[in-house]
Amino acid sequence: EDATLYCGYNFFAQNPDGSYQNYHLDLPAYEKDGTIRFLIYTRGQCTAENGKVETCTPSWDADKSLPVQDFVDVIKEIGTDRVVVSFFDTADDARSFFATGKPEPGGDSTYFRCPYDAAAIARYRSDTESTLSADERDKVVVPDLDDKTRANLSAVLAAIRDGK
Repeated sequence: EDATLYCGYNFFAQNPDGSYQNYHLDLPAYEKDGTIRFLIYTRGQCTAENGKVETCTPSWDADKSLPVQDFVDVIKEIGTDRVVVSFFDTADDARSFFATGKPEPGGDSTYFRCPYDAAAIARYRSDTESTLSADERDKVVVPDLDDKTRANLSAVLAAIRDGK
């Protein structure tokens, strides 16, 4: 349950053409008056080979201090509630892993699908770009789940679900 709870503060949207955007809740606005608005903090483009080896190149990040680097993964599982990927340093390593199972990935990540669809979240997405640094953003994207934060996350998800 905690995995989808985070969807109240941030989500990732990837379009059929491979373009993607990462969003986080405008937390100060929410805490001030309950406004639910998601700001863009990263955008880029992914390409997939054989539907399994994916290379994603960020084209913009709100934090200019972060290096622009490709992310390479192999899609291990696409489920109804999650997508599991393995990360690699190079596309050649990812292709080799896809074909032979070697080399070992640098790590795996599980992305949980949010409990709302594109239509439900559309009214809350904005084209406004975040101004948070990576450290400030991490506090929103991966918050400590104290009682106040859990209550906020649950309230945001309920509002999105109910279209409020």
